[in-house]
Amino acid sequence: MGSTFSSFRVEETVSTHYNHVTVLEKKVDGSASLRLYHVTSNRFEAVLFNPKHSPNCFCLFRITEEVEARKKFKVLHKKLSPFYQSSSKCYNSTVLQELISCLEQHPDWSLAHVASHVGLPECLKHKAIGDSIDSSCSDKKRTPLHLASRSGKLEFVQSLMDFDPKLLVKDKLGNTPLHYAAQKYPEVVNSLLKKGHELGNQLSEVVNATNSKHESALDVACHYSQNDSVQMLLEAGADPRKSHEGVHAIHTAMKVRSEACAATLLEFHPEQIHARDTKYGGTPLHWAKTKEGVELLVNRGADIEAQNNDGETPLHIMARRRRLGCVVMLLSVGANVNAQSSDGSTPLHYAGVVDELDIVRALIVFGADVNLTNKRHETARHKVTVVRQPRWRDVVRALGFVGAAPCDKSQNGCTLECSKPFQEQMVIGETGVRADPKLPGYQDVISITAGLVSAGLFQSSPGLDTVDSGQAAQGSHNESIFKSLHGKESVLTLDGGGIRGLILIQLLLALEEFTKQPIVKLFDWIGGTSTGGILALAVAHGKSARCCQGLYFRMKDLVFRGQRPYDSEPLEKFLRQEFGEDVKMTSVLYPRVLVTGVLADRRPASLHFFRNFDVPDDHCGDSRGKLNFKPPPKPSEQLVWRAARGTGAAPSFFRAMGQFLDGGLIANNPTLDVMTDIHKYNTSVRGEQAVPMGLIVSLGTGIPPPAHVPSFDVFKPESVLDATNVLMGARALGELLIDQGEDCQRNYSATIHINFVVASATATHGPVVERARAWCQMVGLPYYRFSSPMSYDVGLDETDDRVLVQMLWETRVYVLQHFNEFRELANKLTS
Repeated sequence: MGSTFSSFRVEETVSTHYNHVTVLEKKVDGSASLRLYHVTSNRFEAVLFNPKHSPNCFCLFRITEEVEARKKFKVLHKKLSPFYQSSSKCYNSTVLQELISCLEQHPDWSLAHVASHVGLPECLKHKAIGDSIDSSCSDKKRTPLHLASRSGKLEFVQSLMDFDPKLLVKDKLGNTPLHYAAQKYPEVVNSLLKKGHELGNQLSEVVNATNSKHESALDVACHYSQNDSVQMLLEAGADPRKSHEGVHAIHTAMKVRSEACAATLLEFHPEQIHARDTKYGGTPLHWAKTKEGVELLVNRGADIEAQNNDGETPLHIMARRRRLGCVVMLLSVGANVNAQSSDGSTPLHYAGVVDELDIVRALIVFGADVNLTNKRHETARHKVTVVRQPRWRDVVRALGFVGAAPCDKSQNGCTLECSKPFQEQMVIGETGVRADPKLPGYQDVISITAGLVSAGLFQSSPGLDTVDSGQAAQGSHNESIFKSLHGKESVLTLDGGGIRGLILIQLLLALEEFTKQPIVKLFDWIGGTSTGGILALAVAHGKSARCCQGLYFRMKDLVFRGQRPYDSEPLEKFLRQEFGEDVKMTSVLYPRVLVTGVLADRRPASLHFFRNFDVPDDHCGDSRGKLNFKPPPKPSEQLVWRAARGTGAAPSFFRAMGQFLDGGLIANNPTLDVMTDIHKYNTSVRGEQAVPMGLIVSLGTGIPPPAHVPSFDVFKPESVLDATNVLMGARALGELLIDQGEDCQRNYSATIHINFVVASATATHGPVVERARAWCQMVGLPYYRFSSPMSYDVGLDETDDRVLVQMLWETRVYVLQHFNEFRELANKLTS
């Protein structure tokens, strides 16, 4: 409008202020009047009156020259009067200021544009405004409907619909109003689509219109994670098969971490799970950026081994993009950890090059071959050494301590450090570790790895899972390989320890690797507590150790959510899914299973075994004195999932399972208790059923480093300082008691009652291990105990993938440091 912004500053004032001022011009519109006053010799003011709506008046501008004032007055009346004539909202200083500023800043806008910008839908009824609803501004070619849709003014959009505006109209960027609404206003999308339905066959044209970037409104909605809009657009006929710049809507959804939009797209178009972008040839799984996105796509049938144009699987991409959560999720569902791209590179090569130590460790614990070469005969260790990222030495150590061999000079002519054998030392917890090719058996690491990979036992795969068919899991054997060779029975016991059961799985993987046999064929008896009990049931029901590894990594994110104590329903749902709703303990009869639980409905609490066999003269549920306790279900009646839930009912973590609490409260290391029960069984049966034990294998859930306790004395305080010391001592004493039953450790808020119950529990290492070892030596039983040291105490409900993969990598190092012991055990079990 030509004047400075400050001259059009709106001020509300009393009308009497202008009683004795000269009126130069006056425009009357009904009860409203716009007047130009000559206030002083060099000051002219435009003032709006409407006694019907406001007792005050509004000064709209102040100009020093009369000619300019008269000119601006006429223009202002022409453009502003349609608004204050049609809306009482205009008799407000804020609204007037916004109107005048808009008119001043956008001289090319129609009055309908201004009404849209300010949000005055009632003004559309004024002919001067309503006649311009389909006009477009000169610079960006946007209509009033574009503006209203872009700013989410639903009421204005709905009012515009009464005037039949053009829906298929594009601005300078090719965007329709639907494109702008799809950014973040689903209610506006709904209004536009309702109007669009009146167009009949043209609706599809409106919905699938593309802008200059070839994006449809569906692409835009996915880009901005607007799932409600995605739903409505798909219902209206939006076609996700059309691509923009070679990318489909589902690729966009995965790129912006919008799992909800991806899920909706797949509900309407399941085939999009295999859609490929034209530039890279990637599937939606290649484009995923979150663990949740990977899980969604896998559950919907995505091909985890699909290759892009460069022969890369999704695992390659996740390793290169440093997405640890995605890497772990893919490995958990069986992605090939040693998949090779077109140039022969594995995900381990990629992770090493980008200096991602945690992903390197994750790939190793899921079975990556550290000595696999690409087509240029380069190992991951060589690539890391060449690139020399900031943490390259740490990555080389991660590879070297698990058997990474020196480069083959005859193949690639390497003269770098990687052409020499890896020889370093480190400390895990309080345990020194050496990687020295001169150590007995260390050179065998390289040769055995190649053999295990070719045998398929060193791979990340779902493994055998016959839990829904008990007889299939049982197979045709009713004795272990060891028993068939020696006439005695082998026994496996698994400690409790929460998510540290992953250490048990890593040790079980080692046994499978060294024996080239599934665990279920190696042992006649499998006993376990808490997490070890769940694993005992899983193994007995046909799940491989690798399968269990994937299950645990998926389970932790489902179960350990929120604050302790955790909701038990996710755990119970998971157990029902994995073991079946109606599967009984006796559905699998061999190997025999002993899973500990605590009958907590009595005092003293009683140790109970969930068994898959009957024991003669079992009086577990008999009355004691005058009290009749509820007997636990018989093996033929006991549901497997409930047994798993009962053994894992750790106080302060989960609620009790009926009359049962976590078995770790009494037998967290169940070795002696399992041996005792086997002995009782043998003495109660007759003839050939009574077979002596011939071998004991006990696996632990890791040994945390010792921590200093500053005070542990509890006494009657005599001063404020004493009170502080007593409090510290009480806490330390509580920890001491709790540490004796590791499934309840670190719970400072636990009640005194729980602490006293926990005080009766036994630890998983230390004296309890020595007692078991001594008993076995006294009766002449070979006893093998494996439990890896840890750098720090990992919580039983830890969910951080970085923490867990380091813990498991340390376990892998431990296995190779005890190579000879594992090989000796493997020989006894199988020969």
